[in-house]
Amino acid sequence: MKSIFARTPLLIKPLNKKEVVHAFEKRMNLLKSVDVAQYIKPISDEVVFRLHDLYNGDIRSIMTGIKDILGQCSDRLLQPLSMNEAMTLLGRERWERVGDKLTKEQKKILEFLVKNNKYISTKEASDILKKPSSNLSGYYFKPLKDLNIIEEKERKGKMIYLGLTVEYQPLKWWFESEGGIRKDIIDAQRKQSTLFD
Repeated sequence: MKSIFARTPLLIKPLNKKEVVHAFEKRMNLLKSVDVAQYIKPISDEVVFRLHDLYNGDIRSIMTGIKDILGQCSDRLLQPLSMNEAMTLLGRERWERVGDKLTKEQKKILEFLVKNNKYISTKEASDILKKPSSNLSGYYFKPLKDLNIIEEKERKGKMIYLGLTVEYQPLKWWFESEGGIRKDIIDAQRKQSTLFD
């Protein structure tokens, strides 16, 4: 027992993107039923790559992200989920996790962070909510911090800027991906209409 605490922990370098995909495929192969000749990958490799970037190669977090994505769709997939589909599902899962715990004003702050490619300060939040900045930190920001949705990203003098945590970054992707899905649908409709013309 003493040796557990005395020895230096073994640090293992994270797997690269292709190794994570290979590990995921190996796991899928091991878990497939005996009567199944070939499994259908539930997500595309680019989804795994994006999760790898988000979680800095931490395979546990990547697999948890995949589980969260697949938990949002039915058991019967006919083809791998595209990047837009997977990111929409992951963002929706993150929103469902906390959406009912937030006030209307806290949701406005979150919406700002999701739709804008920048951090938010108490001054900006004060302008958005039309409330004095003295109330913002404790009443609006603290609950979001306690839920691990936002965190301090930088300081400039006395000004503190907050942004989404890694865990809630998929909310931003959800917003972006929904636009991508709409574009995919329009493109598919155009392609189909040219086939029948």
